[in-house]
Amino acid sequence: MAVKYYLRQNAISANLGSHKPIIVPYKVNTLPDIIEAMAKKGTTISKADILATFQLLLEVISEELQEGNHVNLPFVNLKPGISGEFRNSSDSFDPTRHKLKATASIGIIVKKSMQKAKAEKISMPLTVPVLTIFKDIQTQSSNTLVSAGGIGQIVGNHLKYNPENPNEGIFFVSANHQEFKVNHVAIRTPKQLLFSIPESLPVGSYSLIIKKAFGKSDTTIRNGRLAILLTSN
Repeated sequence: MAVKYYLRQNAISANLGSHKPIIVPYKVNTLPDIIEAMAKKGTTISKADILATFQLLLEVISEELQEGNHVNLPFVNLKPGISGEFRNSSDSFDPTRHKLKATASIGIIVKKSMQKAKAEKISMPLTVPVLTIFKDIQTQSSNTLVSAGGIGQIVGNHLKYNPENPNEGIFFVSANHQEFKVNHVAIRTPKQLLFSIPESLPVGSYSLIIKKAFGKSDTTIRNGRLAILLTSN
């Protein structure tokens, strides 16, 4: 595997013809994906123990940052910060004007690891809907279950579509290619969709697909697919 990239013209560069690299991720990993990958390394620790350890690590890191401490780890360096302008030297923190935050930089092990990675140039891909996370509100699960008749949320990019075009929309597609289209959408933005899951969704496994028209022609439909199959119980 390699880090895939394509080149896009840099509109803000003073150098005519300058291009910038755009990284194309093979997939987007969430915490369950990382835990699954760790378990496959042959460790004797269960996935439940890995999750518990990771959650404890995050809890301790959060507490240290809240106390004003820096946290330097092999994979990331974290430190607390404050955003907002102070009027003068006598001014103090005001929650209505200032905000506490955390900033991050890459840790030494990750830096060394990326020095060993390989780069692969590819052609500029077509823009398609990118589905990163599907959350089933009823079960509060992500990228696993789908509850017929419940509420679903998709997070990603290029998600907003035209509901007036019958060829566009959100679809649950079964193993035998039967499509169940979502008819009621409460939030439709480029990065988030909130909608009612079809009540008629039978028990089984489903691909979650967004169909969207790009360009001037409403017939130019491109599909974006969640990388993980969802299960309806």
